[in-house]
This record gives sequence, C-alpha cells and structure tokens, in this order.
Amino acid sequence: MAFIIKWNLSIGIVAFMAYVVQKIMGKRLGHYWRKIVWILLTLKMCFPFWSVTEKFRQHPFMISMPAYYIGEQNQKTAIMTKMGNVSIRGWMSGEKFLPYIWIAGMILCLLFHAIQYRIWKKRIFAECKKMQKNSVLEALKKASEVCKIKKTEIWVCENQDFYSPMLFGVRNTKVLIPQEMLETENYSYEEWYLIFLHELTHQKKHDLWYKRFLQIIRDVYWFCIPMLWVQKMANIDIECVCDETVTKHMNLTQRKDYCNVILKVASKQTKKELSGVVSMVSETEILKERFYNVFLARKKLRIYVTVFLFGIIILSFSEMQIARQIWSSSHIENCPKCKAAVQGEVVWNAWENEKNVVCTHQYAWGDDLQKARYGVEKIRCNECENFFEIKIRQEKIVCHGYND
Repeated sequence: MAFIIKWNLSIGIVAFMAYVVQKIMGKRLGHYWRKIVWILLTLKMCFPFWSVTEKFRQHPFMISMPAYYIGEQNQKTAIMTKMGNVSIRGWMSGEKFLPYIWIAGMILCLLFHAIQYRIWKKRIFAECKKMQKNSVLEALKKASEVCKIKKTEIWVCENQDFYSPMLFGVRNTKVLIPQEMLETENYSYEEWYLIFLHELTHQKKHDLWYKRFLQIIRDVYWFCIPMLWVQKMANIDIECVCDETVTKHMNLTQRKDYCNVILKVASKQTKKELSGVVSMVSETEILKERFYNVFLARKKLRIYVTVFLFGIIILSFSEMQIARQIWSSSHIENCPKCKAAVQGEVVWNAWENEKNVVCTHQYAWGDDLQKARYGVEKIRCNECENFFEIKIRQEKIVCHGYND
C-alpha cells in the first residue's frame, strides 16, 4: 500500500509542478523541456524498487534488533498466540495480495493494448494499399530529403475510423493517408509537403517509440492515476515540439500556411484515439495551444535550461556517490577499505524502559513493557588495520502476565 501511495504522490507532484511551470514560463521555455522531464520520469519508473536514499535508510547507524523475552511457563503457548495474532492481522490487511493484484492488472493492460495494436495492424494491411499518385510521392520525396530519411512508404487507407495522416509501425514505419483526403479534398503540392514534413519529423524524433514506451509504463503503473495526466501532457508536448521543429526556420507567412493545413486536416478529425500511432491532429482543443506555440517568439533560453538539467544530473550522481560511501561505512560484513571480512565486539549499555505496548498474550493482566538498550560495535580489520564503530539498538518486551 505504501508503494502505491508513494508513486501516486510522487508522479502527481511532478505532473503538477510541470503543469504550473509550463503555465508560468511556457512563453520562454516552450515544450521541449517538459518532454525531457517525462523521459527522465519514465526512465526512473523502470526501476521502481531501486533508490539510493531508501537503501541508505534501510542501513542506518542505529540498527534495530528486536528480541522478545517471556517467561518459561507456557512459553510455547505464548509464542503460538503472538504468531497467530500477527498472521491474522496480515491476513485481514490483505497487503500480501497487492503484488499479485498489481501483476494481474499489469498483464491485463499490456495484453489489451498489444491485442488492440495487432487488430489495427491486420486491418491496415487488409484495407490499405500503396500510394500511386505522383504529385504526392514527389512531396514525400522532398520532405524525406529535408528530414534526411531514406525510406518511407505512403499507404492509402480506406478505413473510416480516422481522417488525418498518421505514422504507424515502430519498425517499418509507414505514413497512412485516408482515402477521403484524396477523393474529396484538393490538397496542393505545398500542402502535401507540409503534411509529410510534419509526419517525418515525428519519425526522425522517434516519437512512435517514445509514445509506445510511455504507454507501456502507464500499463505497468495502471494503479497510478496521475499517469493519465502525464500521458495527456506528453501527447501535447510531442505535437508542440514537432511543430516547433518544422516551423523553426519559417517566416510568418509560411507559419500561417502550416497552421491552415492543420486546420484543414482537423476539420474532419476522428474523436477516437488510436493506439500505437502518431497523427497530425490529435484533439481539437489542443489546436489553440499548438497555434499559439507556433507563432510564439520565445527568447533563447534553451542553453540555460540545458545547463540547469545537466546540473541536476551531476548533483544527482554526486549524491549517489556520497550515499554509497556513507552506506558502505555503515555495513559491517566487509571492510570498506580492503573489502576483507571483519568481526566486531559489542559493548552494551543498561536496559531502559521505553513505553507500554498492548499485550497479546492470553491470561495476561497488564500491558507489555518495551525495553531497549544501546550499544557500540567496535570493528577492526585484521588485514589493513582499519577501525570503525557502529551504533546498534536492541529491544525486548517484558510481559507482566508471564514474567512476574
């Protein structure tokens, strides 16, 4: 349960901060920085149980060593009673079933999207054919030369479920063109060039791989509600970054023509979001933000953002090295200097009363008394003569019903 709460809170905080920063600094930063944030976040989510700080917290300087002391009479009964109560509480809490529920939900989500992708792939191969129109092929050739992409195929699809050009296939990527665009709409050579320039920019930036990877992370963390928000913002960032790249060297008139093409395609945009594709127009409500981003004359702050991100990465690695050194100095199995096996001697202080705890023993007339004592383990390495000390802690519980 703590794992679920942790990731919901962590991703929720990151998503909220990214949303707020984009609203405040979006005019200067654009959307590229937020795309980097999502990439770093998803990479971190690939290792859900690995954390340097958590590893350090699990090996503190104060090592707890619980020990229960109960009377000799009915000792076996008391132990069985305590173990029974613990197992009942664990069964009632149901937390031991959470990993199985997580794995089951993850498998179902992954299977659902994998089957959905296979169904779309079969339909595309069954209902699509290669483009034969020369003017459209010439526009594709020109866009391919600009994006420096050697091989890309255009397929005309007769499927009625989508109305905008899109990329499909992470390996053999194809540009899908709806049949209706060729029959009812009259697109000029320049308009086809802008359409293919947009789609091939997605291919050049490997947005299909990025979108598929983001979907897999969402399926793995299906219990994490903020991931829906993250995925929605990530899709916006994909389109805005692509628009920024396409219009980077365009003048005002060319940018207007580019936005007019997007509006022309969006006039018959489908409401259904397809899995495993990157379309030219995703949702109508996003168009306003995309157009604003295209015409925005932002200041050149990319270099400062890059330096800032690299600074965070460097500080993170520095913290990892410091944490590893601290953790290694508190680990008593091997010498941190020469890695040889070591043995230590513990010097204990007197027992101290700490607090009363609820007694779980049968026929006990009072609460248990928890006692604790502290000690120092002195360790010397016989190989390199290295000497260090570690503080440790030991507990015991005295039950009035048995000890007195």
